[in-house]
This record gives sequence, structure tokens and C-alpha cells, in this order.
Amino acid sequence: SFSIAQRLGAFLYKGILFSACGFTGAAIGTSASKGLLALRMKSTEDKERRAQIVQKKNALPGLLRNSTLWAIFMFISANPRYQVVAGVERA
Repeated sequence: SFSIAQRLGAFLYKGILFSACGFTGAAIGTSASKGLLALRMKSTEDKERRAQIVQKKNALPGLLRNSTLWAIFMFISANPRYQVVAGVERA
């Protein structure tokens, strides 16, 4: 049987791991999206098409904000689900 302190410690530890994964994944994904749009912008000469690309680029969320929100989401959403599934499997 685990104590409350051990359970809380495991919850925080796994939450930090899930948050790090969420932050890293979002940072990589957002950077890749922005990089691909920049590459497309350089390769496009049509002014109308360039304007559409600029609109898409402006619609993308900021890197730090998006990554931070994904980290929070992973801590709040994925971590409790992981803890519940792990508890059910041990029962």
C-alpha cells in the first residue's frame, strides 16, 4: 500500500514527465509548421498565393504559448488518466 505522500509524489513526477513531452512535441510541431510555411513562402512567386500563406502563418499560435498550453494540458488531462489506468491495472 502506498502512502498519500508517495501517491502525490508519483502524480507530480509523472505530471512533469507528461508536461515535458507535451512542451517538446508542441515546440517541434509548431517550429516545423512555421518552417514549412516559410519555405513555401520563399518558393512561391504568385502574389495572391503569398498573401494566403502569410494569412496562414499569422494564424499559427506562438511557439512559447502553444508549447506551454500543451504542457499544461498534458499535466491536467493525460496524467490523471495515466494514474487511473495504472491503479486499475494493479488492482
